[in-house]
Amino acid sequence: MKHINESKLVATILKKLNKEDLPKISRFLKSPYLNSNKKVAQLFDLLRKEYPDFNNKNLTEEKLYKKLYPDRAFNEGVFRGLRTKLVKKIEAYFVLEELNQDENLQEELMGRAYANRGNYNQFLGKSKLAIQRISEKENKDILDYRSLLKINHDLFFHSETVRDKSLRNNCLDACMGYLDCFYFFSKVTYGLIVLNRNNLRKKQQEILLLSEAIQLGQQTPLNTNKLYNLYALANNIMLSPDQSAFRALKDFLFENPDEIYREGKITTISLLVNFLFSEERKNKGTSQEQLFELYKFGVQHKLFMNNDIIPNNIFLNVIVTSAACGEFEWTKDFKKRYIPFLKTDTREEVENLAEAYLHFYKKHYEKAIEILVCIGSRDANISLRSRSLSIRSYYEAGADFYDIAERATTNFESFLRRQEELSDERKSAYLNFCKICMGLLYAKSKKSLLGKMEKMEFLIYRGWLTIKVNALR
Repeated sequence: MKHINESKLVATILKKLNKEDLPKISRFLKSPYLNSNKKVAQLFDLLRKEYPDFNNKNLTEEKLYKKLYPDRAFNEGVFRGLRTKLVKKIEAYFVLEELNQDENLQEELMGRAYANRGNYNQFLGKSKLAIQRISEKENKDILDYRSLLKINHDLFFHSETVRDKSLRNNCLDACMGYLDCFYFFSKVTYGLIVLNRNNLRKKQQEILLLSEAIQLGQQTPLNTNKLYNLYALANNIMLSPDQSAFRALKDFLFENPDEIYREGKITTISLLVNFLFSEERKNKGTSQEQLFELYKFGVQHKLFMNNDIIPNNIFLNVIVTSAACGEFEWTKDFKKRYIPFLKTDTREEVENLAEAYLHFYKKHYEKAIEILVCIGSRDANISLRSRSLSIRSYYEAGADFYDIAERATTNFESFLRRQEELSDERKSAYLNFCKICMGLLYAKSKKSLLGKMEKMEFLIYRGWLTIKVNALR
């Protein structure tokens, strides 16, 4: 007997539903206008009782069919047809739900409905109201400009608009203006995504007219649009990464937090943090205070949570940065509040690692070591952090720990060479860290070590290493 769990209906649709969807879909399927097949509604009601796991052994196609058709022998074709119809009805429900959330599209379709039924006056009136409503939005997005362009396009090309020369000319001018806004806004948005992707790939994709789009956009109504200006500044920091571009983008974000939607804030914080990390990789140093300021903003505006989960790396980066700034009370409070939102499979290890970081920056090196020796994670990222922190802790703890530090560094090098999943750049950064640590342990020439570091394109913990090398006699 074939279990319903194996079907597309359950595996890719029903299991992905939100709990709030279930009663809505049930009502949707019981509407005679929306669904005329009662068996489809009955099948859904049978299945919704087993949400979200659908593991009941009685959920076989044959047993479900028997409940739907008690007096009939199982017919696989009939049951398959019901499944297909239920999928299509649920998809129709999805469309209706999305339409209910999209006021622009509702108005566009309403206008089209009147136009298709020959009611020009209603079409004209609805179109003007839609244009007025969208135009009055303080910060329009790309889709707002697309809607304004489409509504004016439909008005301009309607056969009865030809009789009103003034309206027709106004619609044409509006189409040209909104087309510019739509194009320039789209260019800076997608251009930013491509620039981000270029940073992660060796092959660079050329972006035609991006700089021109940024400049020309300032000559349109976009020059007062906060979202557009945010993305224009974000493109600038990617095209010309310097402290001036960093400050302009950061100041704009901090001055307009309530006018920028969440995804825009997340993208911008990510760009600013990556810029500071890039400055460190280029041997220009990183201001922990600047990083802490960004992380505090992200925490305040809840930008690091996704589906009630905070990623391990972000959690630990916030811990490291705040502790490095000496903000120990803030760090402990953040740690306490966000530990419940770590992934359960690595939560204990990440919590211990965070505690070790806190002791390290408080200069309680032996306490940090006591915690770190108990972390034996299979997670590569946690291992990278715990092993490198162990080496630094051994070194800071003094000469009595140098032999252990040397063994830990040698073992770490072997571990790194086995990690096939690590990018070349990241592996090089950690291997170079090991080389300089060995130089520190053997008290090699300060000048020689600084020269080697200068030539290293990729080097993790460059700031800490620079301080330790400079402390050599």
